[in-house]
Amino acid sequence: MHKRQFINLRLSDMNQNKFETFINNLPEEHDILGRHKLGHFAVFVALVKLEGEYHFLFQKRAKHIRQGSEISFPGGQYDLELDNSFEETAVRETCEELGITKDKIEVIKQIDSFISHVYIENFLGIIHIDSLDELKVSKDEVEYVFTIPVEYFIENEPETYGIKVRSFSSEVDDEGNLIEYFPVKELDLPERYHHSWNDSLREVYVYRTEHGTLWGITAQIVCETVKKFIK
Repeated sequence: MHKRQFINLRLSDMNQNKFETFINNLPEEHDILGRHKLGHFAVFVALVKLEGEYHFLFQKRAKHIRQGSEISFPGGQYDLELDNSFEETAVRETCEELGITKDKIEVIKQIDSFISHVYIENFLGIIHIDSLDELKVSKDEVEYVFTIPVEYFIENEPETYGIKVRSFSSEVDDEGNLIEYFPVKELDLPERYHHSWNDSLREVYVYRTEHGTLWGITAQIVCETVKKFIK
């Protein structure tokens, strides 16, 4: 059982010197609350020019890895030991997954980030190849790669669905045992938190392709990026 903890803050504890130190230690720019608790990833929104037309390059993820067999852009998790920036993460992961050298990659610009249970920095750029045959994809991570013309996404809006998301303070496992994650009754929180709450409906974008369903974060990145093409 968690013990109740009470914080007694006395105004006299925060004297002027401490307050000025606090103010001086505030960073120049604001950040995202709780960012350090999120998974940090970078995605390379890859374009290739084939026969005079720009295409998005996608990869079908290898079956045995996380989110296996799903469609995504190249990218991966930020590595403190290997990367000095999210852009470096995007480029490094693209090189590893597609089997190309850095000189084949041109980063054009960082575009909108994605924040949910993960933090994803997105970078739009071009892979300078004349054919997909020039790629030597890592079979450990990628089943195969394919492209779809940008024009297709300009002409075809995604299907839109919803996913119901609920918050639970506890649940009953398969053996009938109660697992309490958040002691709402002990904390004397209002009755509405004693059961499920926050029934929110999240919008989900879907594109149907011959290679499978392109959906979720990847579909949202595509949709939001394409909007900038047609402005």
